[in-house]
Amino acid sequence: MDSDKDNNEEVYFEDYCVKVTPLRFLHRNESLLVEKISDVYVNHKVVRLTAAFAFFLVACLSVFLMGQSAVMLIGIGFIWLYWGYTNYVELWVTYDGKRQKVLHRGIAHSQYVYKVTEALNQAITENKRLRDEGQYEHTDSMRISERMKQYSSDAK
Repeated sequence: MDSDKDNNEEVYFEDYCVKVTPLRFLHRNESLLVEKISDVYVNHKVVRLTAAFAFFLVACLSVFLMGQSAVMLIGIGFIWLYWGYTNYVELWVTYDGKRQKVLHRGIAHSQYVYKVTEALNQAITENKRLRDEGQYEHTDSMRISERMKQYSSDAK
């Protein structure tokens, strides 16, 4: 865990598109307050990938029955299989009572989603501890728009 230079926040995870601290979760161009995240859920698209694989397999076998016209089915099956493979693991959060997908990766990069999930769970636990101890209060200075302005100016 690194410490954020400007705010003395612990950084549980940070890379080119995600940053997790006890106060906020930054991903893409969106900032979510950790105190409003009530649930973190990893979803595996097993059924979708299995259906895509089955379709691709049937399309390949249909070459013997349909001949060259099965090539189109094979292409569709391959595209569906590729899409299912590259979007296999999804990270969902319940933010302010609404469920939203914040991240997705393929099978080969599923560990990335697990690392972000672990960091988010640590941040939520730490945020609750800080609020319970009275060390953290949500003030007007913590508004998301102000945080985004601060981090965009830090990036320059």
